[in-house]
Formats: sequence, C-alpha cells, structure tokens
Amino acid sequence: MRRLLQFLYQYRSFLLFLLLEILSFWLIVQNNNYQGAKYFNSANALSATISEASKATFGFFDLPDQNRLLAKENARLKKMLLALPDTISQKPDTLLSKDSSVWKFIASKVINNSVFLHNNHITVNKGSKDGVYKGMGVIGSAGAVGQVVAVSDHFASVASILNGSILVSSLHKSSGSLCTTSWEGKDPLHVNIEYLPRHLSLYQGDTIVTSGYNTLFPPNTMIGILDQISIAEDATFYEAKAKLATDFYRLSYVYLVDFKLKEQKDSLENTQVFRYE
Repeated sequence: MRRLLQFLYQYRSFLLFLLLEILSFWLIVQNNNYQGAKYFNSANALSATISEASKATFGFFDLPDQNRLLAKENARLKKMLLALPDTISQKPDTLLSKDSSVWKFIASKVINNSVFLHNNHITVNKGSKDGVYKGMGVIGSAGAVGQVVAVSDHFASVASILNGSILVSSLHKSSGSLCTTSWEGKDPLHVNIEYLPRHLSLYQGDTIVTSGYNTLFPPNTMIGILDQISIAEDATFYEAKAKLATDFYRLSYVYLVDFKLKEQKDSLENTQVFRYE
C-alpha cells in the first residue's frame, strides 16, 4: 500500500495531466456534433475490425451448422422459383402488382452481437460504401432481425428486435389483425405481441409476420409463433408472447433491406395533403 501511495505521489503531476486530458477529450466529444461523429465512426470501425477477426476464428468451427441453414434456405428459394411459372401463367396482373421488384437486399456478415442487454445491437460488415444507410430494415434467413441505426464507411450498427426501443408493425396472419411486436428486455427467445383484441380466436402456433405498413421489412416477413396467450376478464387486448423465428444466439448472416421507393413514400406521408377548415 505504501509503495502505491509513493508511486501516486511521485507521478502526481503526470497523472493529473492525463486525467485533465481525458476529461477535455470527453467534453469535446460530448458537446460537439462533428467531433462526436468522428469519434463514433473511428471507435466503431476499430471495434468492428477486432470483432470481425475474432468472429472469423470462431466462425470456422460453426461451418457445418451454417451450411445446413444455407441449404435449408436454398431449398425454400428453389421451391418459390418452381412455383413462379404457374403464378405467371395464371395471374400475370397479380404478379406485376407485387412489391418484390422494389426491394433490394444487401447480404452481410454479423461480426458482433449482444442478446443479454436491455437494448441489444448487432454490428455487420457492410457500410455506406456498400449502399447501407440509417433506417434500413434487417432480416435473416428465418425472419425479421432489426433496423440500422448508425453507419460508417464499411460497417453498420443494427438495433435488433431484442431492443426496448424497437417496435415492429405486425400482423396476426390467420385473422389479418394488426398488432405490435416489442421486447421487454428479459427473454432473448420471446417477444411481446400487443394490441390483439379479445374478439379474436388465438391459438398456440399462430404465425406473426410483419404488416408491410412501413418501409423496414417486406410484408409477411416471419417474426415468430404464438406460444403464450392469456387475457384478463375485463381486458380489451390479449397478453401474448411469440417465440422468435430468428435465433439471435447463432445469428451469422443477415440481409439489409433497401426499399427503393422509401423516399417517395416518406415524402408523400410527410406532406400535409388534407386541410380541414
């Protein structure tokens, strides 16, 4: 203990100088938008680079499982492709009116991921130079993942569905009733499904998908399966939970979703179209 005190006393001037330097740097970053953004981008890039190297090492040992998931996804896509000729020949007008042509998908690898915090984030290895921008939706092979909240040149930070600030416009598929998906910050395998009215008949195993009412996710993107349902005697809405389709513990590859008509849609909805006298 005496040696420690002697060391602190001997180098007190240097330690005080170092403390003041750190304090000054923190004040500059906190109170200046430009310097703060520069610091975030640099720190995010360094952290992402380290995480990418670490992820590459451990990812090698997970290749068999990843290949299995990719094979399953390829099988699903092949099934969809085989169904296209019949769809085209029977309902050409319906096919032309679908939204698939206005959705672009950017494949990326997850290089950092958290699941145990209240506000969880994912880092992916694609950034602004790859066409990624803040506000894009993110999906995986099994379903919805989250939303891009920050972007640097080569990396992006994603607020996952396991984030208390993310609300997803959703749909109870069998009834077509709108609802909202949210996370309460406890169980990484389940999310809350809110605003399902009591007149609906709900069953365990019912599917919850995205509504398509926003530009984050294509309509009918899988969210999860209802497995906990209850309602109080005087309640207006069910208390329901869904088991997530996406396994965030093993998330390795995702698709960043670019809705090509996003600016046009947002501009229209932000314009005051009707005036009431």
